[in-house]
Amino acid sequence: MIVYYIYFNILLLLSVFEDFYKKNKVLDFLAYTITIFFIGFRYQLGTDWYHYKNNFNMIDSINKFFIFGNNIITKDVESGFSIFMSFVKSLGVDFEYFTFIISLIYFLLLRTFFIKFNKKEILALILFLSFYMYKDFDLLKQMLAFGLCIYSLNYLKNKKKYFFFIFI
Repeated sequence: MIVYYIYFNILLLLSVFEDFYKKNKVLDFLAYTITIFFIGFRYQLGTDWYHYKNNFNMIDSINKFFIFGNNIITKDVESGFSIFMSFVKSLGVDFEYFTFIISLIYFLLLRTFFIKFNKKEILALILFLSFYMYKDFDLLKQMLAFGLCIYSLNYLKNKKKYFFFIFI
């Protein structure tokens, strides 16, 4: 538990420095890099971790789908997530890197949202994590879905409803 306190204190410290160095993007980069590595390389955390790992290990890579016509869509996982899992598995990575890739995509989408709608990115990240951190640790599919939804709000703001509905 002390690791979480250290993590949040580092983010709080970076948030204080963010007020003094407003145009310094190094602090934002550092905060998101720490967050992506901290959350992305979690291990056996959450109730669905084993379920996701089993699905990832059982699914064929997307290469086998194109070459042999194997079915990569499983009954336990949504078809879009199955295709995404299969694609990532074809890159030759383990499940731990799969969770890192999801976290990377998620926080890049979240950062894009915070840049557009908030002036204090690190403080917004801290507030967001304090409400959703433990929930997001467990829900890989929902992390991607939520990241895409939050990213698509920029299209809705700019009255590009077609792109908004593509992401939703």
